[in-house]
Amino acid sequence: MEKKIQICPEELFFLGKEMGAKYIDYDYIRMMPDIQIQFPMREKEIMASLVRNGLLLEDFSGNMELDEEIEKLLKPVFFGAFESELFLTDTGKQEAPERYKFHFHQGEITQVKLDNTYLLISGGGEDGLKALKNRLLPEDYPEHEKEIPMDEMETELISHLLILKNMLIGKQAAESQFLKMAGTWYVGKEENVAQGLTREAMRQRFVRLMMGE
Repeated sequence: MEKKIQICPEELFFLGKEMGAKYIDYDYIRMMPDIQIQFPMREKEIMASLVRNGLLLEDFSGNMELDEEIEKLLKPVFFGAFESELFLTDTGKQEAPERYKFHFHQGEITQVKLDNTYLLISGGGEDGLKALKNRLLPEDYPEHEKEIPMDEMETELISHLLILKNMLIGKQAAESQFLKMAGTWYVGKEENVAQGLTREAMRQRFVRLMMGE
């Protein structure tokens, strides 16, 4: 069973510090309160919390050591140069978008689900990507390939908004936005025109953007 942990962004920051992180996504930093305020005290509190929760191990001399499973889980987060991200908004619900990040490193993929306060981090991100793809593209996906002017789209039939993006740190980034109308995903083709996508066309876009393939 893949390892899963739920931590706050501050805990992630100090775990990264302990691991000598090469990268840390600025979105995680942005979720944190200002840790510069009473930094030494806050660091002590967070480190004690990590020890209590078994994420860090402390010996009799007070030296800290990372749990091996946690280190493996977090390596893609702190050392992977490629990451992808998904935002999914249900237009019928007054809720924040679902948001996921995937970090890739040496054949391992770590998934991070973000909410307002915590990060749910899990290994085996390839399974998470597959589950999201299947959820977005069910077997009974209705294929409508026609082009529609944006001002002619039936807004009452739009159920979801989707953003897929990726980044190779320091080199390149890509992003696409989609909307789901009457069960079909549409993407902007040219100014003020949306193109309906077949299941296979949307699958290819998902794989390219979320997995870099």
